[in-house]
Amino acid sequence: MHPVLFRIGSFPIALYGVMIAVGMIIAVFLVLRLARRVGIKDEAVIDIVFYSVIAGMIGARILYIIVNFEDFVNHPLFYIFNRQGFVLWGAILGASPVVYYMIKKKGLALNISLDLAAVGLILAQAFGRIGCFFAGCCFGKVTNSFLGIRFPRIFYPNIDVSKMGETEILNLITRDKISFEGSPPFQSHYDAGWVHLTDTHSLPVYPTQLFEAFADFIIFGILLYVYLRKKKFDGQVFALYLLLYSVARFIIEFFRGDIERGVYFNFLSISQIICVFIFFFGLWTYKKFKRNSLVRN
Repeated sequence: MHPVLFRIGSFPIALYGVMIAVGMIIAVFLVLRLARRVGIKDEAVIDIVFYSVIAGMIGARILYIIVNFEDFVNHPLFYIFNRQGFVLWGAILGASPVVYYMIKKKGLALNISLDLAAVGLILAQAFGRIGCFFAGCCFGKVTNSFLGIRFPRIFYPNIDVSKMGETEILNLITRDKISFEGSPPFQSHYDAGWVHLTDTHSLPVYPTQLFEAFADFIIFGILLYVYLRKKKFDGQVFALYLLLYSVARFIIEFFRGDIERGVYFNFLSISQIICVFIFFFGLWTYKKFKRNSLVRN
């Protein structure tokens, strides 16, 4: 993992944010190219992306606060202004009404526009999950399998603590001389009593960030292939996105180990509960767009 790419003074430029930016830029250029094929102007695409990104960030933070509401009550300013702490489903749910409004405002066909959005969104998500891996967030459960990855203990500032004992390191943390930076797995395992401050790495965990990035790239390939070669009706690609991603995310969630995401009924996470609703919404959307296509034909 490599959470900080470089610093401008004491301000860190996180590789997580860089990967998100790279993914969004590539996705926007792809969508612009595909949009021109169906007569949608660049200005409309850029406007929709701009406002949906803002709404998505707000939605992602709100859902993060909801999932961690008890801690939010005790530390509201930290959860509001912290540069970390976003939930993907919150971003999607937050951006959706804005995207719908902007599509209608621009006078675009809803189903055609949603197909374009789906192709770009899943590509941006894939890069975002690679960013999660570099940041160490969204990590998996402890495992002894060959897939396990140990995340390093990272302190800021980066001082040599190799010759220090547990008590000495803890004193530095207590006096805010050093702090954990970008190593959520290690900090989570330390809080659980599974590792010590003198350990250099977390226990091995499933790299669920890479699991999802791989799944997202596969889904992107499927959606792009359907869009370019096999699309039978407008809206089909968007519906497939909802169906494929909700299934992939539901399965991957079973391997997640970050308890902050919230687990309910001792079985399902809040993301899995959302996945169930999104899957059935995807089925409804698929049937609706297909039926509308048959009616027009």
